[in-house]
Amino acid sequence: MKSGKFSRVLYVASNEEDFLVLKAMLGDSGVQIVPAETIAKALRMAKAQAFDLFLLETRFSDGSGFELCKEIRKINPHTPAVFYSGDVSETDKQKGLASGASAYFAKPYIDVLAATLNHLFK
Repeated sequence: MKSGKFSRVLYVASNEEDFLVLKAMLGDSGVQIVPAETIAKALRMAKAQAFDLFLLETRFSDGSGFELCKEIRKINPHTPAVFYSGDVSETDKQKGLASGASAYFAKPYIDVLAATLNHLFK
C-alpha cells in the first residue's frame, strides 16, 4: 500500500449506490475509488491500469465475482483483493478467501469497510 500518497481502488460493483456512498464516506482521504460495473470491464481495467486494491462483489450479470478474483490474481498476484458483498454465508466467505481475496466484508456495513480502507492507506 502507498503511504501518504494518492491510492487507487478498483471497485467492481453492480450497484452504483454503494459506490457513491463509499466515495462520499472516504471524502478527501486520498483514496480514489474507480468503478467498474461488469467483470469484462474490470478485467480490462486491471490489465491496463495500476491499482492498490481490488474491491469486489460476488454477483454480476456477466459472471461470478469469485471467478473474477481468480482472474485478477493471475494479472496482479500481489495487489490485495477484498470482497464487499450481501452474500454473507460462511460458504460464500470461504469461497471468497479461496478465490484469492484477503478479506470478506458483509453488506451493509459500509462504515466498517470505509474505516478499514482509510486505515490501510494511511
